[in-house]
Amino acid sequence: MKMNVVDKTARLELGGLIELRGNFVEVVREEEVGYECDVYRTNDKTMTFDKMHKMVMAEQAQKNLDESDKFVAKCYDRGLVFADKYPELYVQREEWREVIRSAR
Repeated sequence: MKMNVVDKTARLELGGLIELRGNFVEVVREEEVGYECDVYRTNDKTMTFDKMHKMVMAEQAQKNLDESDKFVAKCYDRGLVFADKYPELYVQREEWREVIRSAR
């Protein structure tokens, strides 16, 4: 999830909950500097932002692959070449696979 924060604190422990922050982008509003960042919450004390971010991105990539499988199947059923029929989606699917591989 995205969140606006006032500083670049990367890790907060809130009782048994750990908030991990990263990918900070400076945002200026009414002459005040703040940051927009990705935020994940966990209770795993060994978790880092990078590990959590890779896991979440891999989950989303897998979901995207699963949802786009119907286009691959449609091409197969009709005797079409998927990469020719949907070149942008073909490239995206390759990128999603790389995200999944990098999270392992």
